Amino acid sequence: MSLTEKASLLSGADIWRLAGLPRLGIPELVMSDGPAGVRGGSFLSGRSVSFPCETALAASWDPDLVASVGDALGREARSKGVHVLLAPTVNLHRHPLAGRNFECFSEDPHLSARMAVAYIRGVQSNRVACCLKHFVCNDSEFMRHTISSEVDETTLREMYLLPFEEGAKAGVWSIMASYNRLNGTHTSEHPWLLDRVLRGEWAWDGVVVSDWFATHSTVEALDAGLDVEMPGPSRFRGAELVVAVDEGAVSEATLDRSVARVLKLIDRTAGIGQATTSPVGERHNPESLRVLVRKAAARCMVLLKNERGVLPIRPPEIKTVALIGPGADLGTFQGGGSAQVNPPQVSAILPALSEALGSEVQISFERGCVTSDWPQPLCSPLITTPSGEPGAQVSYHLVGDPTSAALSVETARQMQLVFIGDVVEGHGNDEVLIRTTADIHPAESGTGLISLAGTGTVRLHMDQEFLAEGTWQAQGSLAFDLGGNAVRLPLELSVGVPRRIEVEFRPSAAKGLTRMEICFTPPDPSDGLERAVASARSADVAVVVAESPQGWESEGRDRTTMTLPGAQDQLIASVAAVNRNTVVVINAGAPIAMPWVDEVAAVLVMWLPGQEAGSSLADVLSGAVNPSGRLPTTFYAGEQDVPSAAHYPGSDGKVSYGERFNFGYRHKPAGEAPKPLFAFGHGLSYSRFELGPPKVDMTDEAGDTVYQVTVPVSHVSGPAGRQVVQVYISPGRPDGPAIALQGFGSVDLEPGETRPVCVAIPRMRLRTWTEAGWELPTLPLRGWVGTSAADLLHELELPAPDVETDGRSMSPRKDRVR
Repeated sequence: MSLTEKASLLSGADIWRLAGLPRLGIPELVMSDGPAGVRGGSFLSGRSVSFPCETALAASWDPDLVASVGDALGREARSKGVHVLLAPTVNLHRHPLAGRNFECFSEDPHLSARMAVAYIRGVQSNRVACCLKHFVCNDSEFMRHTISSEVDETTLREMYLLPFEEGAKAGVWSIMASYNRLNGTHTSEHPWLLDRVLRGEWAWDGVVVSDWFATHSTVEALDAGLDVEMPGPSRFRGAELVVAVDEGAVSEATLDRSVARVLKLIDRTAGIGQATTSPVGERHNPESLRVLVRKAAARCMVLLKNERGVLPIRPPEIKTVALIGPGADLGTFQGGGSAQVNPPQVSAILPALSEALGSEVQISFERGCVTSDWPQPLCSPLITTPSGEPGAQVSYHLVGDPTSAALSVETARQMQLVFIGDVVEGHGNDEVLIRTTADIHPAESGTGLISLAGTGTVRLHMDQEFLAEGTWQAQGSLAFDLGGNAVRLPLELSVGVPRRIEVEFRPSAAKGLTRMEICFTPPDPSDGLERAVASARSADVAVVVAESPQGWESEGRDRTTMTLPGAQDQLIASVAAVNRNTVVVINAGAPIAMPWVDEVAAVLVMWLPGQEAGSSLADVLSGAVNPSGRLPTTFYAGEQDVPSAAHYPGSDGKVSYGERFNFGYRHKPAGEAPKPLFAFGHGLSYSRFELGPPKVDMTDEAGDTVYQVTVPVSHVSGPAGRQVVQVYISPGRPDGPAIALQGFGSVDLEPGETRPVCVAIPRMRLRTWTEAGWELPTLPLRGWVGTSAADLLHELELPAPDVETDGRSMSPRKDRVR
């Protein structure tokens, strides 16, 4: 293998692909975004199953379920010829306003690690690599490409590195270096992080991939341990790397180490010497995938409040239901940015709930308000192509010859076009004209709003009449947040009268992120709130779906407030004032403010549940599924109460993690500090359970003491259901958190049944970092068993290893871990 060929393996050939070396029987390596679906190479064409977001999956507290989702994702990847899935994301929920929280599991490192290991196990069982991301402390979108996360080593190791360490030791095959700096140095060229810790202390043998456009040097990055620069064409590898080796700036031995790691990854996934292109794998059948997504989404939902047992909705006691909310008919199902996929279909809320409750229950629908400050991309089922297919027709032309036959034509699910790199291969982006055509089929009559924006020039025609034009230069992260600069104009609509929309988009020359979106706000009648209130007043139960509109939670931008957009809070308060059986369903991937929480009967969090949003919600509301989810993150009343608020989001190119451990449930309240609205781990059921006193045993497994905490759980009343048992331990040091989750387990119980839950806690998990290194506890530790971080029911003690337990004496362990 020549030096040039070696160098070619260490950078992308294009946006998603390492080219391989066919001459030597080395196949290409194809990557795809995740984590809630396998999109493949295009943001537009092709269809991908949309799974619940990662926060939702963590809310299941069910590693086996997450492993099943991972297995399905691995099969999806194989069916698309994808070898590396860029997932899971294990950054922590340091602050609820962080734009990509929905892509991450939890605020807690142990829960994140358990979910990540299960996800990795499922995906990689199909010979598809996971790429664990974003390494490390990429915990918000503020100045994400340049900001330096300033973190002390104890906090870094015990909190933010822990999920990556567990993933690495579980055998993840690749890890993505993040955009940000860590204590002043870009993570993609951080030798302490990539070499000393990752490959030295953790003895990891996988491939480090840069986040897209996050490589900043040739020599420093390779020396530090960055194996692959993405995307291609390369800016710092290729010929630059060959010259650096020839001139002695970097050794060929260093290059060879990275090449060997890349070859190992290719062999693990595509198979060296088997074929130049990996065979396409077998996919789950579509129906089994829908069943899995529906099951997962329902298990992830968290019942926060349920006064008087207003849920589930059961006929014949309940005869009328008012379904209310700006997105209560269809429902948002995913977050924005690189995590977006185009599912084959989306289960809408209104028809799914009507089917679940049956003809005995009459359901009325009122929007109540519209989020005019956050319009949604025009999408199916509101639009169809000229030939009648769901979505919009997209055709690509050369600017100099716009009347000629299209270079290519595809169908997009929505009128939001996203490209990375070349829009059309072989042509500059400013040489391409993109035409998007669709028919709008209004569901409501009245005056709506249409908006247009893009990274270039956008022209809009309606029924062959020119309406508007705009030009924008937004690139990079700004391209994820076009709405603030959009051109908006009224659009008259009548039910049964379709309107033809035609859009011409000339992108700017830049080849980073290219985006165009045509958004729509439905008619907002002046009496919308009054109609919703009247509907609620006459109904037995009012269900208000409060949602995070598409793009409100997204890569590239942080939320500015926990308050719901638009007039949704006013809508909820008005409905609750006339119906004591008001149920609020929160369709969001991160915590929101709930100023009305004391006025409503029930609150259910459905997160961003994927393509089976409607059917899974209907399962829980109707009682077909007994909710068993638990919060993976703390819900505060507002952003002013968040413990890390004093240090968020940062300034002058730095963000201090000065709160250290003190965020989320680990926060030690001082004086009159506000308490959480809903605690980490909280979640109700339609059943009632009791936890008995725990019993602690010790075993010796692979040279480590393992504490076995056994808790009897009894089903007391209600239908069959599932209870989650949580074990919290006090680290026993003044500078640490008050408590830390160290284990959990769950059990499914029939009415009247009692069964034990055994939670294993390896002593190694209880280590703490000091200036001398990792230290293991030598004294007994105090702990609690409970159903949330605020509902600690039974105290326990983890004895020191040399204390006799059950007649058995455990030999003492070393007090320090090197």
